[in-house]
Amino acid sequence: MDSELHKSWGRKVRERRQAMHLSQDQLADMAEVRQATISRVESGNQCPSDAVKWRLAGALGVTVEQLFPYPAVKPPAPVAS
Repeated sequence: MDSELHKSWGRKVRERRQAMHLSQDQLADMAEVRQATISRVESGNQCPSDAVKWRLAGALGVTVEQLFPYPAVKPPAPVAS
């Protein structure tokens, strides 16, 4: 994938996190990922998996499409109870 696309996604994540006055550690806890993942996503050095995209969007209170508008993201598979 295009690194410019990853950087634009990372900027959106960082801007939303900062607007919510969250640290990377706080967002990582909310999204159930490591702080290093947040750092790599925000810097554009990592393309998050679809599952991580959904977790980040949920933690940031936005839709997946608002953070990651292209390409389309598949919803996570339902978890068996």
